[in-house]
Amino acid sequence: MQQLFKPAKRKTLKYLLSTASLAAGSPVLYSAPAFSAGKALMPVNFGLDWSLYGTHAAFFLGLKNGLYAKEGLDVKITEGSGSATLAQQIARGNQDLGFQDFATMIRGVEQKLPIIAVMRVLSGALCVISRADKPIKTPKELEGHTMAYSPAESSAQILPALLAKNGVDASKIEVIQPAATAKLALFLQGRVDAIPGNVNQQVAQAEEKGIKVHYFRFSDFGVNMLANGIVSNTEFAKKNPEAVRGFVRATRAAFEQAAKNPEAAVDALLSYYPQQADTRSTLLRQWELSLPAFETPYTAGKPLGWMDERDWQETQDILLKYGGLPKATAMNLLYTNQYLPENGN
Repeated sequence: MQQLFKPAKRKTLKYLLSTASLAAGSPVLYSAPAFSAGKALMPVNFGLDWSLYGTHAAFFLGLKNGLYAKEGLDVKITEGSGSATLAQQIARGNQDLGFQDFATMIRGVEQKLPIIAVMRVLSGALCVISRADKPIKTPKELEGHTMAYSPAESSAQILPALLAKNGVDASKIEVIQPAATAKLALFLQGRVDAIPGNVNQQVAQAEEKGIKVHYFRFSDFGVNMLANGIVSNTEFAKKNPEAVRGFVRATRAAFEQAAKNPEAAVDALLSYYPQQADTRSTLLRQWELSLPAFETPYTAGKPLGWMDERDWQETQDILLKYGGLPKATAMNLLYTNQYLPENGN
């Protein structure tokens, strides 16, 4: 199996977070603005993109360790049912902030949803997964094989870009189109040769079932896409800039702590969802596989969360050419770095 996680990546993430603290003029250790003991915390609703997986553990570590409370925020975290649904919830104000897929967010903004990205977390997470005993190592090798995916899922919508960029004849790939939640089962049963997915989700889920897998990332073959980050309701951000900045600061600190102690992060998640205790090893593996995705080629050396216009432009260009996006949206409507701690007053 191709190994994306290496010890050096932990150092890279630590460097990113340390750089963030230094850029903000504060020590590497977490430091938050002081709040009087009697001051009420501001309620903040925060939605996840999907049901629980390992990357989410950092948010629960921040919650359990009081990082959000130190920022004056009473954060309520809820599981999700997809980024498209989450975009609508944020736009309506049912969620103030969310951990959302940025490609889905771009589509939402193009449709005039009042949402905006305020912090990048994951990039380059899309991948193609096959069995280690019958590995598919390149996009071209997909020809003559079977795949399973739902047309509505994000990885399937970007798959045409991967095929086109690498000269793959899509007509030579047999495709089964189940519900998004059923594709992994088809792969585990050996009914398909490969599935598209996210490296920090389905890889560990397959391994949990005893399947040795091989995977390659879309980004290994020229398709560089932003993945998930923190998205805010635009009106909420305008009215509550310090709350958004505090949420981003606490989230960055939570990811720093999770990088240093992944087991503590996963245990924090499980303290809120004890019924998930039997998935602990999978959650840990998913967190481990998340680490290489915290940086893009354009954000090397920048603080965790920093967003570069080139990443956004490349992602939108792919959606325009291959993903059915009707028209481009101005960059200033898609994202802002103004709520990052180093850009605060």
